Amino acid sequence: MTPGAIDGYLRQFADELARAGLHRRRRVRILAEVRDHLKESARRLCAQGRAADAARQEAVTRFGPPVALARSYLDALAAGAVLTNGAVVSLDRLSVVSWPATRHDKGGNGMQVVEYRPQLLPDLTRLANQHLASVPPGWELTEHQLATVLRDPDQEGAYFREEPDHGTTETLCVLDKDRLVAAASLWRSDRSDPRWTNGQYERKYRDSGQALWILADPQSGQGLQLLLETFAQRARRLGCDSLSAGGGLCFGRHGMPASWPHLTVGLQNFGFEVEQHGVLMYRSLQDADPGEPPAIDGLTFEWQLDPEGPEWELHALLDGKRIGECGVWGLSRHVADRPDYGHWINLEWTEVAEPYQRQGIGSWLVREQLRRHRERGAKYALRREWFDHPEELSFHEALGFEHLQEWWSYRMEGL
Repeated sequence: MTPGAIDGYLRQFADELARAGLHRRRRVRILAEVRDHLKESARRLCAQGRAADAARQEAVTRFGPPVALARSYLDALAAGAVLTNGAVVSLDRLSVVSWPATRHDKGGNGMQVVEYRPQLLPDLTRLANQHLASVPPGWELTEHQLATVLRDPDQEGAYFREEPDHGTTETLCVLDKDRLVAAASLWRSDRSDPRWTNGQYERKYRDSGQALWILADPQSGQGLQLLLETFAQRARRLGCDSLSAGGGLCFGRHGMPASWPHLTVGLQNFGFEVEQHGVLMYRSLQDADPGEPPAIDGLTFEWQLDPEGPEWELHALLDGKRIGECGVWGLSRHVADRPDYGHWINLEWTEVAEPYQRQGIGSWLVREQLRRHRERGAKYALRREWFDHPEELSFHEALGFEHLQEWWSYRMEGL
């Protein structure tokens, strides 16, 4: 096939969509998604040593006949699939026949990988709560709360208002004789997002897939293995060159905790390596008292509040110029209907400009935040910190934060 193999394939694919009577706007969006997949596949094949022509030829061949691919999209749309972020949810979601749907464990019992469907919500809720019981604050999710998490799996986006991360998400489940034994959500960024090129995001992560969360029955190592195999295969088809794992489900967003050894061991056995190692810290607010602020001429403090976020920022200003700040978030708004929701806060960041450090400003900002939240009824504060930040660890320990659990995030390169 000529160097125009991808263009030729797309023309045939577009003809099939048009022949089926699909609206032009949908055709354009679907074509853009398929073009992205094909070019990424060819790029990866070139990186593996194929010549450019051969890479384009192989990428096209892997996608199968245009008529079959078009039928996959049309069937999915007829079944209720929606266009998300400008494209059908995911090309691989529509090409189920292209990946192994059934495996057998050593005992001969059939295991099947399926896309998440609402009928699995009760089982997924039980599996999620089995994990969350050991994650502070130890809350259980209702089915309604978990359903909102699945609709908005980018957990940090639930804490504060910001421009969303654009990408596609799919949730996969492993069934063992109709029993849910593992599940995870895979996210891939929109590579056209300008934040990859304007320096706002680290470009090395542009082609990385992300496991937003992973759950598995501790008794089903085979289920987790099958889930990870499928994840890796899906990520490769999406043009990803790496995978990261270590996000949490709802308020367990700090990484993989030590209380989930079946997941930390399973990830490392599969080939993931530790990317970051940290600790979740905890402090009671019962005795929170900031004391007197630093005696620095011209030093004032200013609150910026967004209770709906929920987000609270306390700024330190010297002669009107901001020189420091401390930010606190509430726990995920997915669980905001809990009666004890306001009892917990996350201490997110504390920053002081370098010329003004070691003068007590940062410590006072944190203590004043804790005092304010104690007065409004909060009882406990959480803080995530990484072990490669020893100064930050010592800073929070001096403020009364205790170690609760160690956490890990993982990454696998070279898919």
